[in-house]
Amino acid sequence: MCLISCTTVSRERPIDAVLTGRIVDERDEPVAGAQVVVERTGFGVLTSPAGVFRIPGVAPGRYTVRAQRVGSRPSTRRVDVEQRRVLQVAPRQRRR
Repeated sequence: MCLISCTTVSRERPIDAVLTGRIVDERDEPVAGAQVVVERTGFGVLTSPAGVFRIPGVAPGRYTVRAQRVGSRPSTRRVDVEQRRVLQVAPRQRRR
């Protein structure tokens, strides 16, 4: 399971978003060291020991977010990053 929150701050023009979330496995255990990538942006990070990630600088738009750890199938979700919007998505991480 991957929880992805998308938060943006807006004034008069679009402000880049910060994607945050937590990756957990099928037993709801945190997944440390999973790679989380916003496809076609060059943005990506590894999750913390608690399974938490933070990806700053994402412009408003529609993206595919992919989470994967070594030995697991990737989980992907489409997310719409918008101003003044909070979005939670929950794909599940499964072992191969």
